[in-house]
Amino acid sequence: MDLFAWALVALPAAAGLGGLLLRRRDHAAWLGVGAPAAALVCAVVAGFGNPVTAFTLADFGSVAVSAALDLSPTAVAVAIAGALVSTLVQLYSVAYLRDDPRYIPFAAQVNLFCAAMLLVVCADDLVFLLIGWEVMGACSYLLIAHYAKLPAAPGAAAKAFLVTRFGDVGFVLGVMALGVSAGTFRIGELGEVSSGVATASMLLILLSLIHIS
Repeated sequence: MDLFAWALVALPAAAGLGGLLLRRRDHAAWLGVGAPAAALVCAVVAGFGNPVTAFTLADFGSVAVSAALDLSPTAVAVAIAGALVSTLVQLYSVAYLRDDPRYIPFAAQVNLFCAAMLLVVCADDLVFLLIGWEVMGACSYLLIAHYAKLPAAPGAAAKAFLVTRFGDVGFVLGVMALGVSAGTFRIGELGEVSSGVATASMLLILLSLIHIS
């Protein structure tokens, strides 16, 4: 079941990166629809396995960074919803963007966004979650700027990029404070944190999210 848990994020990520190299529209369409559909199946299957799967990425002695996923019932439910919506978006865009010469990178970017979103939903490590969050922000910029010929598109994309990057400062500071104080970035092991650090960290993260929204 751990294989399905990692495939939940890995399949749309690989499809997104590989899709950027494609030249044929039909190949991009199959990959665009197939990857989130496969992720949807993986989310359903992974829900029947171990709730947490992890391995260490880097150990700095006092603090370790792990590639960790927490497939609790709530996370699985949100992952299923996210993968389903991504599949429907890709299906719709095949017809809606049939005359768009930039459909291939669009399909790839949606898959990268899907992978990052699923990582944010299922991550059990703050650094791992932060990686997904940053990739989501970058993909949002690219998707907003897709219709570059529209006068408002480049400006809206630049505004979204600057706002999210500014808001991310509080997010990063909050994550770092929590991890260093607790001696771990694992979300499920953050119990040993002083109330002051916990409050300050949560306020930083909350304010960054409110600012972005």
